[in-house]
Amino acid sequence: MKKTTWCQLPLKISSSTVSKVLNQKPGISKSTVQAANVTASKLNYRPNFIAISLRQYRSDCKINKFEQTTDPN
Repeated sequence: MKKTTWCQLPLKISSSTVSKVLNQKPGISKSTVQAANVTASKLNYRPNFIAISLRQYRSDCKINKFEQTTDPN
């Protein structure tokens, strides 16, 4: 199944409004929020966490560095 991006949601509203709805920003009417959420759910929309981390300049990944040491004894 091909992944659906938020730009591909077949709604008659602007892409910036879809973005605001999916990011739960204020100032959008309840009917628009409901329509966008229903459509996103029907199309199995899932956010791309790699794109989100790039936009936010963080990855929320932890990196552990282990140094190999030799026992002097």
